[in-house]
Amino acid sequence: MTRGSPASPNCQKCNSGALYLAIALAFAFLLAACGSTKASGSSTSNGASTSSTTLGTGKPDPTTVAGPTTAYYPRGTVRPKPTTPTTLPRETKTQPVPESTGAGQQVLIYPSGIWPMYLYANYKVAITWTNLTNRPQIITFYQIPFSSASIPPGGQLVWKSPSGGVIGYHDSSGSEALLNLQAPSPIVTP
Repeated sequence: MTRGSPASPNCQKCNSGALYLAIALAFAFLLAACGSTKASGSSTSNGASTSSTTLGTGKPDPTTVAGPTTAYYPRGTVRPKPTTPTTLPRETKTQPVPESTGAGQQVLIYPSGIWPMYLYANYKVAITWTNLTNRPQIITFYQIPFSSASIPPGGQLVWKSPSGGVIGYHDSSGSEALLNLQAPSPIVTP
């Protein structure tokens, strides 16, 4: 074969064989991972730990403690209930936090669920969850290794994401919601 000539048929067979082998190994790995009913907490090569989940549900394994986070996903700051009376958090002076879909940085945890259920937020600005229930709450994300510290009734969790993306999460009561973390620009809802 000369320089600049097309690859020989034998070489193409080698390349496609390697591709099939890589696909087969990836498929075998996925099957092996799906074969168990629980995934346990573990440490990564850099010493960061991950939390346990019950496979198929995306929810934390109830037999383990809320998992720690990695250095990439900061834990956030929990603020206690203010000692002086305060007003209900709002997105702006005239815009309350909506129940269903909203744009901004405020989330309210009610006994009946999380408001808004779908939040468009700027990922470079901290998001604040306010616990309006009468019991402590923990926020746990599904797609990333993050579980907050316990948020007391009336308290707040302030967390800033290191990157954008869509992240599903739930609170200790089982209420679920989604964050759509967008680049810093005017945040719009569809």
